[in-house]
Amino acid sequence: MQYRIRLAPLAVVLLAFALVGCASSYQEDFDTLEQVQAAKSAKIDLAQAADIARQAAKGIPVEIRFHSRPVGPYYAVKLLESEATNYVVLDANSGSILTVERKWHQVPWLKRRNRSERVHTQNADVSLSDAIAKAEAITGGKAVEMTVDNQRNPQAYQISSIHDDVFSTTKIGFRGE
Repeated sequence: MQYRIRLAPLAVVLLAFALVGCASSYQEDFDTLEQVQAAKSAKIDLAQAADIARQAAKGIPVEIRFHSRPVGPYYAVKLLESEATNYVVLDANSGSILTVERKWHQVPWLKRRNRSERVHTQNADVSLSDAIAKAEAITGGKAVEMTVDNQRNPQAYQISSIHDDVFSTTKIGFRGE
């Protein structure tokens, strides 16, 4: 009986953390009309965000995420280079750089995985800007997020778009398919 009394507060705390974690990850997925409107009204598009991030830090963009916060909308861009991963955060309305962070690759398996993503993206027949344009043409919407899907063969850009307040994802293969 003593164990049940001692474990009950711990269970309540763990449940609270789990619910907060679920709520925060759900918040990232364009679940509110305000987030969709912020993404649609951002003055900087996905291709421009990639170009600005490339100018701010070295590397190849492999992930671009759109976030909407009370301070304003912004893009978080992950760029890979041979020895480090660079993270650039930029304002989605002005294009100004908010932060640049560089993390050196410390573990060998991470170096190999990041090298694989970087090499596949470098050797892609379709450029990132062309893939974004193709995804926007297919969906008829505005591209707001991009990730490189290199877990499957063939590798592809996975581009998320918003059209008529609906969030959709399109895969554009590195070879143009």
